Amino acid sequence: MKTLRELKPNGLHYPVATYAEYKGRRYLIGCASDWFTAEKVACDFQQVYMEAGWYTTDVFNSTCIDGRTKAFKQAYNSK
Repeated sequence: MKTLRELKPNGLHYPVATYAEYKGRRYLIGCASDWFTAEKVACDFQQVYMEAGWYTTDVFNSTCIDGRTKAFKQAYNSK
């Protein structure tokens, strides 16, 4: 398990993360260089994965992340 701080991408000046919460776990879906893109990613995923909570943030803190996109899809599809 890693934190958002550890997963913050290098090279983006003000990155915005999109992450999902599903069954008590958090999954980092991706990082974007602006809010519009991050929110679009969240909205696109929300249309397919409606039972998860979707969040965007530019604060890369000690929020625990249990996996990335692939782990999220596996967890969601193994209902």
